[in-house]
Amino acid sequence: MSTRIGYLDAAKGIGILFVVLGHNHIKLEYPLVYQVVYSFHMPFFFLLSGMFFKAEGGFLDLVRRRFNSLLRPFIAYMVIIYSGSIFFSKVDLPTIFGRILKAFYAGPNTLEWVPLWFLPHLFLVNLCAFLLARFVYERLPHVWLRALFLAILLGAGVAAIRLFWPVTFSFAGREFEFYGLPWSADLLPVTIAFFLLGYELRRSFFDNPNVSRYSGWVFAAALILFAGLHAVFSYTIDFYIRSYGASANSGAPAGILGLVAPVVVTLEAIAGSLLILGLARGLEKGPSPGQFAGTSWLFSVLKYLGAASVVILIFHFVPQDFLDTKLMGMRAGVLAASALSFVAGVLFPLALFALVVRPNPLLSAWFGLPRERKD
Repeated sequence: MSTRIGYLDAAKGIGILFVVLGHNHIKLEYPLVYQVVYSFHMPFFFLLSGMFFKAEGGFLDLVRRRFNSLLRPFIAYMVIIYSGSIFFSKVDLPTIFGRILKAFYAGPNTLEWVPLWFLPHLFLVNLCAFLLARFVYERLPHVWLRALFLAILLGAGVAAIRLFWPVTFSFAGREFEFYGLPWSADLLPVTIAFFLLGYELRRSFFDNPNVSRYSGWVFAAALILFAGLHAVFSYTIDFYIRSYGASANSGAPAGILGLVAPVVVTLEAIAGSLLILGLARGLEKGPSPGQFAGTSWLFSVLKYLGAASVVILIFHFVPQDFLDTKLMGMRAGVLAASALSFVAGVLFPLALFALVVRPNPLLSAWFGLPRERKD
């Protein structure tokens, strides 16, 4: 029988829609969209991944499982894209080999397909979080001590977030410049903090019946906090360019605001994450009498999107950008072009998932999909 947890898969489905929206042209025309999406969507995915995390078991077993679910899709992308480059372009093999080596660095100036930075980095996060949980985090006996530990870890990571931006060195008489460490390892203190927060939230709140009965109040408080902070501040998070607390309108704040911004945007990230989790859990319970009867259908759709999230992450960028460019060239309105390209960014990879990847056992394994069990 399946051990998947429905509301977490649905939350992943909601989250991947925000990832697609975050790469949509509309964020350039409507700064509020950029401000809202980039205040929480990537921290949410690390927090959500932490909710799936289990500190029990062996380290090598974790390496095997996370290799299959995270690094295999990354490698599958390499094989598909660069094999196509060899057979359908005039690029020579040394050039292809150099591009592959750069891509395996998985940094902002080495990846040709931007969203893929997330996969190898999340692999690192899982391994480092396991060791940290086993030898430090799980040995802290009180919730407040664990919360303090996460706050210190996050604060240290934010303070050093641009320490390796860029990295320059010389080798064999050539100068090299990279932005960030390989697999974005310089982000680990920040992303592990959100990851372990998700781990803590699930075991101390969502899986605790004595506490989770207050989830309605938590959802309401998160909504008020999220909306209130956005009404006053315009700070954002963009891990890819190592930005944590920059203003959506005028860049990094200075002076005292430079200290306030990381706190504000952290609260926004947590509040936004709780909103998605609360919404997903509410949809899982189904409609109460008198409520919209389509919530069970919507929940099933979101779960399906969650199951396809890796394929959507990898393949949404190109069709969305291609269609938006074409529509804008045809002088379509910004809203129409953005909406249609967003739909394409979701439906094209979803069609690949349903018609090509999922029915094929080999592709399904290489894109990190769990094996379907038959009762």
